[in-house]
Amino acid sequence: MKQNNIYKTSVRYYQTSNRCRLSGRTDKGFLKVILDYFLSHDKIGLMTVYKNENLWDRSNIIYSDGKILKYDKRDISPEMKYIDYGPGILRKEAFKNITENEVLDLADLYKQLINREEMPGHEVKERFYEIGSSEGLEETEKYLKKLNLNDKGRFDHESIKFK
Repeated sequence: MKQNNIYKTSVRYYQTSNRCRLSGRTDKGFLKVILDYFLSHDKIGLMTVYKNENLWDRSNIIYSDGKILKYDKRDISPEMKYIDYGPGILRKEAFKNITENEVLDLADLYKQLINREEMPGHEVKERFYEIGSSEGLEETEKYLKKLNLNDKGRFDHESIKFK
């Protein structure tokens, strides 16, 4: 299946269902924290952010007190100290103006929601691990080996329903 077909299917699903889109890290404890934060705000989306200061990747967010003041992956400024951590939540309303054949870049959708003050940020204190480079993949593998992962504690996000 081509990637844009996945997006089309995904958009159709979220436009017609009573669910939200959860993306990124999905362990139960972490999701409970961000879901509680998300549900305590009457907003369309939530982005998790990390104070990166250009350390692990290029920072792309100006953030203060739960509010994302600027988010842009292309127009970077020195004031940007945070980065989009990855996991996020979107209500189905976020997709209401997306047509079936439209190519969707979530970064553009996030930027629109932030500009309309419909996407607060939730700061995460634990660093992220990227797998987009051989160095990042190696570092991630070392981290995962330390965790001694198993199937316990996985969270079935399909069971969560929203108003």
